[in-house]
Amino acid sequence: MGIDAGQYYAPAPPPSNAGSTGITSSPWLHAPGPGVAGFQPPAPPTEAPRPVDVNTTGPEKLAALPGMTPQRIQRVMHERAARRGFTSVSEFADAAGLAPHEHQRIRPLVTCSPPSRGPAPHTGYGRVLDY
Repeated sequence: MGIDAGQYYAPAPPPSNAGSTGITSSPWLHAPGPGVAGFQPPAPPTEAPRPVDVNTTGPEKLAALPGMTPQRIQRVMHERAARRGFTSVSEFADAAGLAPHEHQRIRPLVTCSPPSRGPAPHTGYGRVLDY
């Protein structure tokens, strides 16, 4: 069908020099252990990055999230101000216009603190009463 196998599959492993034992060569088989010259202990695990709070973060941190374009960031910031905060990550994803696969990818990277429901911002509309 004209499909290039190199486009879809990883390259073949290098030929084994293990001989007739059937054991394939691996860098782990020859890695030095503790007490051997050249041994370096494994690096300590790094702390996982903290999730970004979609109700308090600025546009800079939103831009670091996968799939967040300048247009989406602008829409999110506008919706967050209009709603006075998001009530869930799903609401944030809807406001950003994320597709389901994008929402799935971004879900572990974000969190949603309870929105602040202070007084509504003055819009300049409505009746003015003079006493």
